[in-house]
Amino acid sequence: MPGYTREEFEVTRVPTGKVVNSIWVGGLIGLAVDASTGADNKLVPEQIDVTLRPIRAAVAGDALSAVAPREER
Repeated sequence: MPGYTREEFEVTRVPTGKVVNSIWVGGLIGLAVDASTGADNKLVPEQIDVTLRPIRAAVAGDALSAVAPREER
């Protein structure tokens, strides 16, 4: 987000073990749909809390001018 420091976190997918249920309830079609949509995975960590920290005014102005499109006259 322009004007704020950048934060990066690693998020990974972990299989949930619901493959057996997918096959039992939906057959191979259910398994294919769950696998293609990611429904058979969960994200770890499940929650990330971030506090927005503004960049100093001088640096923020430079960052905004680099991101904002320039007007043509």
